[in-house]
Amino acid sequence: MPFHELDALFWQPEWTKPGRGAFQTRVAEIVETDSWVIDGSCQSWIGQLVLGSADVVVWLDLPTRV
Repeated sequence: MPFHELDALFWQPEWTKPGRGAFQTRVAEIVETDSWVIDGSCQSWIGQLVLGSADVVVWLDLPTRV
């Protein structure tokens, strides 16, 4: 199953941010496929695009000290 880190998709060379539309398009192309695992949130950039397409969500809410 393909694994995708949103940070790796988001950050461009020299730590520059992509355009919002370009990033949303890249993520939309992933979630339209049959199977995927996505690590990250980026909800302020992509809204419910990932969560709305997921079958299963694993949310780790670890204490700050961890």
